[in-house]
Amino acid sequence: MNTPIFDRILEGLAFLLFFALALPLGFVALGWDPTPTLVRWVPEIVMRTDARWGAGIGAIVLLLFGVYFLTRATASDGNEGSVLVGTEGGEVRISGRAVESLIYRVARQESGVREVEARLRHHPEGLGISMQLVVEPDVSIPALTSALQRHVTDYLQQTAGLKVAQVKVQVRNVANTGRAGRSSRGDRERKEIAPRQ
Repeated sequence: MNTPIFDRILEGLAFLLFFALALPLGFVALGWDPTPTLVRWVPEIVMRTDARWGAGIGAIVLLLFGVYFLTRATASDGNEGSVLVGTEGGEVRISGRAVESLIYRVARQESGVREVEARLRHHPEGLGISMQLVVEPDVSIPALTSALQRHVTDYLQQTAGLKVAQVKVQVRNVANTGRAGRSSRGDRERKEIAPRQ
């Protein structure tokens, strides 16, 4: 998403402000004593009405800067966690949650997968997927993971038109043999996905 011109201007002004504050702090670190300057300026600001107005306006501006950037930092972007797909008619955004659901659908169809967690990463060459598995005992892990990587890539391409750059699979654990058979759908479809970065 392109940054609006207004945001660019504010970010430039914030940079200049921080730079102006960093200079005197740097001089103080080098041994400069600001006391004489402060002793001369502070009484003048207090005594002069126009100087107090200027100080008040400056304080309000700094406060607005802080509130704006705090809001920017904590606000949730409507496109956050979505994947952009180009089509003949324009652009389509698919939420990360929808992509994860497709991944779980593929994983549920793989014999030998007990639990799965997925994380999405955006790369210039395509979508990156990291999967963590709990597998059934006595399953061929190389064959299972290879098939899962291939099926996830093909399924996302066919159903959502997504280009998958890589699918990384980590086998986190082997299921307890005491839990025989396939687990319930709720166990298989673990959706407590870690936050995307």
